[in-house]
Amino acid sequence: MKAQAIIFQFVLFATTAFIIFLAIGNVFSTYSINFQRRMYELRIENFLNYLSSIMTEAVVSANKPKNFYSNFYFSNITFSSELEAFLDKNGIRVTFLPLTKSKISSINNLNYSISEMVGYFSFSQKQGFIKYNRTSNKLELIGVS
Repeated sequence: MKAQAIIFQFVLFATTAFIIFLAIGNVFSTYSINFQRRMYELRIENFLNYLSSIMTEAVVSANKPKNFYSNFYFSNITFSSELEAFLDKNGIRVTFLPLTKSKISSINNLNYSISEMVGYFSFSQKQGFIKYNRTSNKLELIGVS
């Protein structure tokens, strides 16, 4: 009878320890996933704000040339091949592919005053141009490999 009690205590102790181990692992896993998701969202938002500021500068710049060109270059970036930016009549849409998360910006409502907005940029290209033609009122986002 004493041996059965010792075996039962051991099984109970091992089961309890395993459950505590799984619970602690689950807490850290959940924290890691939430932290990663938040980092992706911030990355999308920062890139979107960066492109929006360049495009706003292109349209409302004080020196008013006929064509405005601005280039940007990313040398070493986290998540470099997974972010894409699309420019269309609704504004800029930045998408993070593994999570298929995307965010859209109207570029400070410039999408209502610009007649044509086109373009695509992927972080695998590392370099891009923003071109604005004042005569045709056309804004372009161009990715360069």
